[in-house]
Amino acid sequence: FDYYVAEFDESEGTLTFKGTNTAPDGITSWDATNTGDKPAWYDYHGQILKVVFDETFAAAKPTSCARWFDDFYYAISIYGVKNLNTSEVTSMRRMFANYGSYNYISTLDLSTFNTSKVTNMTRMFYTTNLTTIYAGIGWDVSNVTESDDMFLGSFRIRGQYGADPDYSDKKDHTRANFDKEDGLLCFSGLIIKDLDDDTNAKLLEQYNGKTVKA
Repeated sequence: FDYYVAEFDESEGTLTFKGTNTAPDGITSWDATNTGDKPAWYDYHGQILKVVFDETFAAAKPTSCARWFDDFYYAISIYGVKNLNTSEVTSMRRMFANYGSYNYISTLDLSTFNTSKVTNMTRMFYTTNLTTIYAGIGWDVSNVTESDDMFLGSFRIRGQYGADPDYSDKKDHTRANFDKEDGLLCFSGLIIKDLDDDTNAKLLEQYNGKTVKA
């Protein structure tokens, strides 16, 4: 495809990410590979009810997801998130801030995310009604340098071991894990990287037994 775009269907309230050979018009379709600090579709944030990642978008490699779903108060769901390749993304600032807050969306599955190049997670999950955020083996916050208030205001979140945001004064990326007692994420996947089969089996049994369901 020549272009990877986000296209808004106002009649359906749907924002679709897809590959296409038609150039975006800048009115209801926009380039989704280089969106900077705020995407153009933010102007429609109060009208978007559903987000769809079409399989044709899977080859796209955006460099920023900053504010992609920021203030999507009325959003009901995100479909096909596995088709979002985040391997080159450096900013997830306010990516899900206030996402679905009016519809009480409780679960967010980010188990296919690769966050190894992300440096900014500031207010990524700010004031949501989420209770469970799933992450997988690609979740890596080792390069994050900015993450103030990452979970601030999301009082309902419960991590792998039952921790809530008030478990600690910290609300930054140091809590964005599923393998520590104060972590606010839950594990979703088939393996833990760099571990032998026996250890994987034991950890999977442990994680699945302790995951807090929405």
